[in-house]
Amino acid sequence: MFNYGTSECERWGFEYLEVPVACECYLSKRSVWLEAVPPIDDH
Repeated sequence: MFNYGTSECERWGFEYLEVPVACECYLSKRSVWLEAVPPIDDH
């Protein structure tokens, strides 16, 4: 998931990743392996 908003007004959306693998794998949206992290500010 990606926050398209700000830290004060969050607007979350799904980001789909293309990962080259030999099998089809699916991540559960409730997986303990997924975590939301703040974006890196490059300025």
